[in-house]
Amino acid sequence: TTSIRYTQASGCFAETVFTVLAVPGDVTGSSSLCEGATTVLSSAGIGPWSRSNTAVATVAGADGSATVSGISAGTATITHTLGATGCFKTAVVSINAVPAAISGGSSLCQGTSLSLVSSPLGGTWFSSATGVATIGASTGTVSGIAAGTATVSYTTGASCFSTIVVTVL
Repeated sequence: TTSIRYTQASGCFAETVFTVLAVPGDVTGSSSLCEGATTVLSSAGIGPWSRSNTAVATVAGADGSATVSGISAGTATITHTLGATGCFKTAVVSINAVPAAISGGSSLCQGTSLSLVSSPLGGTWFSSATGVATIGASTGTVSGIAAGTATVSYTTGASCFSTIVVTVL
């Protein structure tokens, strides 16, 4: 608590007393996640957490940390409010879309190829076992190399991905 006084040359004055209230610490943690994923945000102080866009994210927690879950693509403002003062800090969290389920088949014979598809276009394809199945990074064309299974992933620039297990016969 402190006071401020304004005094005129005549000696008359006005004075006010005010209290500076504490604010929570900055909200820290990952500000980007995929639909269906979670992240933990932290902020110093005791008080509830809330979010601005209920269609995009949920938030659960109290006091110093909260878990944010991505529901659908978009942004949400996450707010930590000190219970004692009502002062708050915010962070904007981006929820990124997960690529569509991969289609086009899940098995092929050795020496043949198969075209896989997902969206949005422009992502990158990966194979977990290139000794079993290779895939064109930009085309989605799988080539059967040897009998076995490989997990094929399609990822977007936001690091969200879809997978399918491909069996080479």
